[in-house]
Amino acid sequence: MHPIKLLFLLISFNPILSLGRRWEKGDECPESITTLIPGYKSLGREGTSFDTMASVHSALLSCPNITSLDLRVTLLGCSEFPDRWNFPFKLEGGDKYPPLKSLRLEGYRFLGQEWEESKISEIGYPGQWRIEKFFDWWRSGNLEKYMKFRKIESAQRSKTNLDLWLDAMDWEQLESLALIDNHGQDVFLEKAAPRLKSLQNLEIEGKEGNTTLRFIGGLRENSLRNLTLTAGWSTDVLLPILTRHGNSICYLDIHARENLYETSKAFSISQLSLLSSMAPNLAHLSTNIHRNGMWPLEIFDAISSIKSLQTAELWLDITSECQRQKPDPYTRQLSEWERIHPGECVGEDRYQAPFVSDKSALDVFKVLRGKKVGMELKGVTFWVGDWMRAWDGPLYFPDWLEGKRAKVVCSVEGKSEGEAWCVVEVGDKYWERGGYQYYDDY
Repeated sequence: MHPIKLLFLLISFNPILSLGRRWEKGDECPESITTLIPGYKSLGREGTSFDTMASVHSALLSCPNITSLDLRVTLLGCSEFPDRWNFPFKLEGGDKYPPLKSLRLEGYRFLGQEWEESKISEIGYPGQWRIEKFFDWWRSGNLEKYMKFRKIESAQRSKTNLDLWLDAMDWEQLESLALIDNHGQDVFLEKAAPRLKSLQNLEIEGKEGNTTLRFIGGLRENSLRNLTLTAGWSTDVLLPILTRHGNSICYLDIHARENLYETSKAFSISQLSLLSSMAPNLAHLSTNIHRNGMWPLEIFDAISSIKSLQTAELWLDITSECQRQKPDPYTRQLSEWERIHPGECVGEDRYQAPFVSDKSALDVFKVLRGKKVGMELKGVTFWVGDWMRAWDGPLYFPDWLEGKRAKVVCSVEGKSEGEAWCVVEVGDKYWERGGYQYYDDY
């Protein structure tokens, strides 16, 4: 992202520009909360906002009608920190949250232990004078906390933030759960699984591959209807997932996000063929497919053989193999590479072929529909390149891939034969743009 573009983004996140006042106990209760902490646009009723962890916590304690929480905790820009990274549960216990039906968490820290954090050993630096260390301990407020926490029974005061949340809420009514790169996410998966009796919709993004599989396997058999995995999975996940939830799965999204240095993971023909025999109710599939000069027709055969399938999303890399091999820009290694390979891997050669246009997407769509068995394939969406959220953290140097993307949507619904079935919504003729584009998204 260009520095100027990032500057405007950071300005837009300035909490000073917040609309409305912070929600307080006694304000009208919302039924759902969607917020970014430190927040700037998460408005509740009457123009109130949830821009701190403390305000969200207060609402959850005060409002028994809240059924949905969508929370992202992060560092915005270089200096905008959240007030804290998790909820301020009372260490002695007794807090009560409403039984949420939907929960989405990103950036939350489950493993904090207030008892350990209050100790003097957590204050100061190696070699610090004892009297100075004690003064810092007192000034920070941790001495007072430590003396208070000492009175709490040992097992209770040793609980993590996750333990306190598990105690504070009835998890059996939760139907939808999304976990996106939270600290201690693997521990959450291990501890929460037995409590999630009603879970139907699950989204996980993180690096806890084996823990995620154990979690999915620990849920009630054939209880998941919608499953999304976008990181931390291996290509052998389909068999254990389908063995446990194959009869109930209707929506399956398992795809990898493209990065500049390696080809995205994708399922083989034999792995995709499991879906036709083990997922009789699968209506939607989202997955990566490989192409390097030609379309993978046998993969299309495997997808078309899923009788219940009605819509699909195909994720395709945008980066060519020669571009992946090029050294980073502005380095001596790149200058040496260009000297050895003059005129190579420039312009269109930097993009993987076949290129994805409305015409090529239509050709693929027709192939998939022509070979489809069972229910009609009504639509396919092609996602090409980098679809990560725009970076909103500290300044950094983006790589060549960032922002290079295209999206083509193909559908027959509401259209007659001969109409434009496929439309480029983003990134028309992206391969003609050549090198790095500072001022656009492609």
